[in-house]
Amino acid sequence: MRKRHLLAVITTLFLTAAVVYYIASVDVSERVSPERDYRPSFIGSGLSTSVLDENGKLSMTVKAGRMEYFRVSDTMYYDHPRIFRRMDDGSKIGGWELTADQGHFNSGEFVSVSGNVVLESRKADGTRPESGSGGQWRLETPYLQFDLNTHDISADKGVRITGSGGSSNSCGELAGNPDTRIFSMKRNCNAVIYPEDFDGGS
Repeated sequence: MRKRHLLAVITTLFLTAAVVYYIASVDVSERVSPERDYRPSFIGSGLSTSVLDENGKLSMTVKAGRMEYFRVSDTMYYDHPRIFRRMDDGSKIGGWELTADQGHFNSGEFVSVSGNVVLESRKADGTRPESGSGGQWRLETPYLQFDLNTHDISADKGVRITGSGGSSNSCGELAGNPDTRIFSMKRNCNAVIYPEDFDGGS
């Protein structure tokens, strides 16, 4: 139920901000996407929301530079999405951040992001961990799908993961979850491991 509530909060925020911005009568600029043969129903800019957990603590921050909503397909497109997940579990790495050039979301539970997709570890305050502190990791790919409920991720494009213990590359078939910091790559993988620096949790 809590996960469904998170999805509803994010969707409501985007649509509410979009209505306000649309009423302000902002001009619609050209943009490349599969469905841009008609005008968006709403436009939003500078979107931001904070999601709290059941104890009232900050759990996630979701931001986007610009959003366009198309009523006909019940689809949202947004520029420069940023999702920061704060995990106050006492670990050295207190969360993660997902950024990309563009995002796409419709009435399901998945967000698709593309263009310079970066998913990397963060401290609880949102800053990058210091070099050598252990547990750092960074995932780069041109495309990634993110489940808003479970936080599971998947990708079918080239993927590179680097961390305090080494680096891995794959042509695709990535699956994992940044909350658990467990990722698997199933196609044409190669890895470089530095045993003296390896952190099994990264």
